[in-house]
Amino acid sequence: PGDLCNITMQKYSTAGDVSFNVTSPFTHMARKTPIRVNLMAYKVANNVSSLEPITNNTIYVLPTTLSKFQSVNYADYMMYNSLNNKVKFLTNLNNRHYNYGEKVGLSLLTDSNNASVIKKYYTNSGQFLESDTDIEYVERNEMRTDFYLSFDLDGVEKRNSIQVGFVDVIGMNGGVEVTEPVRYNVIPKCNENHEVFFVNEIGGIDSFNFLGEYIYDSKINSLTTYMINPTRPFEDTLELEHNQHKRNEITKTLTTTIINGDTAKWLNELSKSKYTFKYLGPDNPKFKMLIVDTMNIQVSDRNSTFEITLEYHDADNSVNI
Repeated sequence: PGDLCNITMQKYSTAGDVSFNVTSPFTHMARKTPIRVNLMAYKVANNVSSLEPITNNTIYVLPTTLSKFQSVNYADYMMYNSLNNKVKFLTNLNNRHYNYGEKVGLSLLTDSNNASVIKKYYTNSGQFLESDTDIEYVERNEMRTDFYLSFDLDGVEKRNSIQVGFVDVIGMNGGVEVTEPVRYNVIPKCNENHEVFFVNEIGGIDSFNFLGEYIYDSKINSLTTYMINPTRPFEDTLELEHNQHKRNEITKTLTTTIINGDTAKWLNELSKSKYTFKYLGPDNPKFKMLIVDTMNIQVSDRNSTFEITLEYHDADNSVNI
């Protein structure tokens, strides 16, 4: 917000139609939010420039990790304010696991300020229990609305005296359900949550909870710099001074539990994401950027299951002490 950059692209042609790849200047940018691009066209004839009209002069560039050889039909995701057509959340995985207390992130592509979500709670057999529309934090970024939420499993189970089996999250526009559901299958255990949020392949906010082993590795590295001190007498044998810096480097390693092939394929989006982060809460919301160092996949021959290990450090990891 508040950032302004002018980019000029030239095209010489005698034809009536010309084309540009307006996303090319943003290929290597690491951003969490979409970029709004305002287009202005000028025609130069006989050394005189004149403003040319453009029908759709504003576009939005999502921070997608898609290569230029891939394409997505964003009409399947775009929820317009005036239409109640069924669309999709900006994610490629609609069936996933959920642990008690976990925070999740989902995005809708919409021009509506009335966009919201509803959470529907069911038993393992599919019996509907109740629903709520509580959201922890909403961030509206140009044409993308990001929802950060968790599920009140303890409250629902207490009120209904039965365990929740899964939760369907559905996008709404003005109280009308307008998206296909994203299903969260409840895991009947309470390991410590380690949620990693990331910008996925199609430009939305996604999240995954690593429920396996967690390793915290802290190292102190010393760096000594030597330099000549010209103020010492010539006969002084201590002609070099040195400055010593100590740096605290922290690396964190997360491991998944056993996951299926669809989830493993989807997590590949995390490894190549341009922006990974931790969501730190709804009060004065903060997003701490993470740097993924390595991501290893171990394949099991048991029903084609997988285990993934993620090693990362905080973006502000290198701190002199």
